[in-house]
Amino acid sequence: IEISPIFAEGKIFYISAKHKFFAMNVEDGKIIWSKQLLHYPARRGFVWNYDKKTKNGHIYLPTGSRIYKLNANNGKLIKNFGTNGYISTKTSIKFSPIIFKNDIYYVTYHGVLMSHNKITGEKIFEINLLPKKNFWGGVPWGGMALDEINNIIYVVTGNPRPGTFGV
Repeated sequence: IEISPIFAEGKIFYISAKHKFFAMNVEDGKIIWSKQLLHYPARRGFVWNYDKKTKNGHIYLPTGSRIYKLNANNGKLIKNFGTNGYISTKTSIKFSPIIFKNDIYYVTYHGVLMSHNKITGEKIFEINLLPKKNFWGGVPWGGMALDEINNIIYVVTGNPRPGTFGV
């Protein structure tokens, strides 16, 4: 696992090598809550976000082919997000999503940029990054970056397919 912990609201959120998700109090080191994940988490992370309307922190946790939304204070699923607390991503996600304004953005393993409303989970759009090519595309390995001023998301891809044949 290559996941960095997150510090927010006096807690450290992290995932163990055995795919258990923890919220720990930074003052005394005690575990506040934990959840055993049934599927592999995204290799490069999850996202914490503060909702000004509800005055609650939330964790957006990509595991398997879903992104779960958890209450950061108690680890419970936010059931009114997507389908009973999660949105389906169709394929696995390799790195953490980006939250910008009211939306969450992520790229699937097959190079599709998707956006959902961060409150409801409703799908906003879907863009194939590699349309009409004679290969199935570069795998999104390097993560994403957000330019908030120009409203641009940069996605790094690599390993074009079909794979290189180094003979």
